[in-house]
Amino acid sequence: MRGAVVKSARTRLRAKQTGGLGRYALRTHAVQIAYVQMYADGGVYGSCGANVDALLTNTVDGAGMSKYRRPKRPGASVFFTVNLADRSSRVLVQQIDILRDAVRQTRVARPFRIDAWVVLPDHMHCVWTLPEGDADYSGRMGEIKGRFTRMIRRSGPALTPPVKNRHGVVGGRTRVGAGPDLRAEAPIWQKRFWEHHIRDDRDYAAHVNYCWINPVKHGLVADVRDWPYSSWHRDNP
Repeated sequence: MRGAVVKSARTRLRAKQTGGLGRYALRTHAVQIAYVQMYADGGVYGSCGANVDALLTNTVDGAGMSKYRRPKRPGASVFFTVNLADRSSRVLVQQIDILRDAVRQTRVARPFRIDAWVVLPDHMHCVWTLPEGDADYSGRMGEIKGRFTRMIRRSGPALTPPVKNRHGVVGGRTRVGAGPDLRAEAPIWQKRFWEHHIRDDRDYAAHVNYCWINPVKHGLVADVRDWPYSSWHRDNP
């Protein structure tokens, strides 16, 4: 049964490919095919879900970001993993509106397309496509992280707990007074981030689906539809 459903979806995709659709439309169909595969066995850990998880987990959650040389390809689609310094924190979901404002302001100044995004308590994954002729995804992510940090720190007195880990995050202090010096506070984010340039439509579909299934992978919900901080709801109204 699963094989028949997937074969039918692939047939529809090939028909669309010969119909002159643009690349984004083809990728949308590729994501739909991967989604059919993911649920064909009755859950996100059917054969496709398990394969995607095995393919991506080691690289996405692994170390070595500081040694990675970032490529620069104008107009590329890029997958990101961005972590908080304190992996026990829930600030991303607790302050989701501030994060959305930081992303919105950055996109107004420096546009990019959001293909997928999921926000978990202590990290987030996303897939972007940059404008033609523009390769600066790193600057955009830096602006989002910086805006979020500034908004959080200006929102009122708060405690920044001491943190020391392998990502170079050290120190911390309690904010005091109405206009404190914020420079000595412990960072909110880990230094840098992990990125992967999308190679083709299959790779694109795998990484979009990785964003969608990540809350299930971490045991936060049993179904992707139950996690509110995900672009799944935008693409599957």
